Amino acid sequence: MMSEEDGPTLREYVEVRFNLMQETLAKQARRHDEILSERDARYQQRFEATKEFVAQWFSSAEKAITKAEMATEKRFEGVNEFRAQLDSQQRTFMPRAEVQVMETAALNRVAQLEKQIDTLLAERKGLVGGWGYAVGLVGFLLTLLSVGVLVYSAVK
Repeated sequence: MMSEEDGPTLREYVEVRFNLMQETLAKQARRHDEILSERDARYQQRFEATKEFVAQWFSSAEKAITKAEMATEKRFEGVNEFRAQLDSQQRTFMPRAEVQVMETAALNRVAQLEKQIDTLLAERKGLVGGWGYAVGLVGFLLTLLSVGVLVYSAVK
């Protein structure tokens, strides 16, 4: 047998080692629990920060979408006004066929008036020429009459 001076028994040694291992494992488990708690707190903070960031981002995105919709609406109002103006303009313009008929009628009328003016000018030239002949004839007759009077006076 062994004496106490020789040291602890195997059973005592194993129990002490087992107790030390249990204490070490318990300390490590507590440390792991602390680390997990820290990480959980950190992850929760990150989650909250991300949640807040996403909420702000969605809010700003919603504002941007609203502004873009308003700008688009304004632009479409301008386009609609322009379309209405073009539609109104189109309704007030004459159709091409109607303009062509009016143009043809106006050209025919101008041609007719030109013919009438040419006829009137020809008649006027004829009258002017006729007056010339009439004045010439009257002058000739007066000359004959004068010569006749002179000859009559000379004969008498």
